[in-house]
Amino acid sequence: MKSLHRKVAFSALRIIGVCAGILFFCLLILFTGYIYALQSNPMLYIPGVSGPANSLIGVIWRQPFSYPSPTPKPTVLYGTIKPAPEFTGITKWYKDEAVSLRQFRGQKIVVLVFGRLYCSYCFNVYTYLTEWQRNYSSENVQVVALQSPHYDGEKSWKDIEAKIVERDVNFPVGLDENRSTAAAYNFDTVPTAYVIDKQGMIRYEHTGEGGFGEVEKAIQEVIFLDFDK
Repeated sequence: MKSLHRKVAFSALRIIGVCAGILFFCLLILFTGYIYALQSNPMLYIPGVSGPANSLIGVIWRQPFSYPSPTPKPTVLYGTIKPAPEFTGITKWYKDEAVSLRQFRGQKIVVLVFGRLYCSYCFNVYTYLTEWQRNYSSENVQVVALQSPHYDGEKSWKDIEAKIVERDVNFPVGLDENRSTAAAYNFDTVPTAYVIDKQGMIRYEHTGEGGFGEVEKAIQEVIFLDFDK
């Protein structure tokens, strides 16, 4: 009977040992895959956190994480970038917080979004803009919105301001009353969003309703490219 008990115990230990080995092997594969993902995908980094804290390797060994060089074919950025035109003909600014692209040159990434009063979705996206300004300000990102009216009724600053106040925005909003800046950017419809790097170059453009998740990806990628420099 004792011999039988020993055999059962030995078999149980062997099974436990095999299971533990399989579990360790699976965890090793997952760990290796996660490290590879960190190294190969810049989009995994956490906004507002830099250096060792952005890498599991860095956390463990407390060494700076070396980001890979940008790939030749970025996921969302322009293949050929172009200069962003300066703001012109802006007749009003919310809370008189006038801004220009020139003042952000070399300091901030600018997310510029055009809209107009009779476009309800144009104001709905202000929810995204407010969130981006809050989440990415520590990464030197500045959101700017411009109202570019198509009709005379859309030039009413009182009505525009009421919409802005409703949404409790945390970024500058201006009135491109005669569409001077809109003409320089030459887009077809609103809302239209641009992500402009610190050198004043347009890296990404998005036109139309929906798909603003792609705009945020572009913001993250421009942050990453600048961080890598």
